[in-house]
Amino acid sequence: MCKPIEHHNVLIDAASAYWTEHYGVLYKSRHVYSTTRSHSPTRIVVWDNTCRPNPDKGKGLGDRLHGGNVLTRHSAPGTATAAYTDPHGKPTDDPVTILLSTESTVICADTRFNTGQAGSGQVYATDGLGDGDTATLVYPDGSTIEVVLRFPPHNNGHGYAVLVKGRNAQ
Repeated sequence: MCKPIEHHNVLIDAASAYWTEHYGVLYKSRHVYSTTRSHSPTRIVVWDNTCRPNPDKGKGLGDRLHGGNVLTRHSAPGTATAAYTDPHGKPTDDPVTILLSTESTVICADTRFNTGQAGSGQVYATDGLGDGDTATLVYPDGSTIEVVLRFPPHNNGHGYAVLVKGRNAQ
């Protein structure tokens, strides 16, 4: 039986300076979530694409692309025109990408640091996320965006969010 579509309010916190500098992560959900596609804790992560300029921008048909392939009319959309690349290396004009990322479960001899406990940084939210659910992401400055959550089949809990309303929505 399918899980009914639900709406979630998700508190988003600024990522640490280390995560921003080394990985390009701007924000992370305060809590982790159980999902319909994984047994691992899943966190909503906002990535900065502006730190990854598209190395193939401006190339023409027949030019060799970053990675060795040749640009053809069958190349991925935006290959030679997009300003950035997303965390998966795909061309995009979006300044941020919102991914749903699984994390390892924390298991420690000192149970205060196990997943679900505050010391682990992996405290579960009371609601679980499912494919097609909607969410309002609430940023530290009080601004919000609305997204639809997508968990493609066979992705073991990894997914993405499609921006519906808010920052840079179309």
